[in-house]
Amino acid sequence: MQLYKRIPAFLLTLLLLMSCAVPAFAEDIGQGFCGAGEKDSNEWLQLQWQYDDDHTLTFTGEGAMADYSVDHARTTAPWGHYMPRVFKIVVQDGVTALGDAAFHYIFSEIALISLPRSLERIGEDLLWAAEGQNAYFKTVISYAGSAEDWAKIEIAPSTAAALEAENYILTFNGDVPAPSCKIVLPDGAQAGQFDYFIVYPDVVCGDHPQAKMEWNFGKTSREYSIFWMGRADEPGDHSTWRGHGACNWYTNYGRAGTRRITLQLVDPDGKVLASDAVEMEISPMPAGEKLSYGLRHLHLYLLIPFYLLWRLVKFGY
Repeated sequence: MQLYKRIPAFLLTLLLLMSCAVPAFAEDIGQGFCGAGEKDSNEWLQLQWQYDDDHTLTFTGEGAMADYSVDHARTTAPWGHYMPRVFKIVVQDGVTALGDAAFHYIFSEIALISLPRSLERIGEDLLWAAEGQNAYFKTVISYAGSAEDWAKIEIAPSTAAALEAENYILTFNGDVPAPSCKIVLPDGAQAGQFDYFIVYPDVVCGDHPQAKMEWNFGKTSREYSIFWMGRADEPGDHSTWRGHGACNWYTNYGRAGTRRITLQLVDPDGKVLASDAVEMEISPMPAGEKLSYGLRHLHLYLLIPFYLLWRLVKFGY
């Protein structure tokens, strides 16, 4: 009988403990140790990492970081599963070495990496080097020391090569560049094809700027909004990542003439933070190519009646 009376009390206590644990899990905060030593050793405990729900990964303490490797395009470090959500990395003074593959992630959306003057060594494959269309993801690496101090750091060959890639901007003395955006006309671009990239190192999730693009062709004008980073609520939410040039935008394929393209980075209050504009000449599409283009897209027009019928059956309109 006494055991019967104790069961509800036990269940109530368990439910209370579970309810207390929910907020901590919902905040999605991670932390741990990452020193270059055996687990639970003094070296291992001297360096700490923490991921906050403001999308910032911070490293504090003294000494060298442990080495890691790359598995399935991302670091095997204990913070690896947070990398799709990391927009800023802050390495505080006292850290002397960054381990192999510490920040490696092939779909990196890091806007700013702050590095201390105390750094003496940077390991292999620290970052992923983008090429081609992915090179328009710009990451600012702000080093607290001078260019002469940076030259004294022992940087592994693979990391040194990655830092030469187009997607990284290295600054010294703790400088952080102002927001910028630029339209790029690739060599040999046809039919109004162009790329663009945006730099905005001071990202704050939920309070972000937005990129707006406008195409002007004679009396015709079209405006588009480009989703900017800082909007992703879930890991891997690619639909709201930072705008970049991989889209290979086209301006009314086939219409000949001069097209003016304007790109603006606008803050939540409507203030223009940066802008760029170009004019490009679009040649008329040859008749044979125009027919081929129409035939390749004919199936899309044929699907429209079926799509409308599906909406009518499923939603009633």
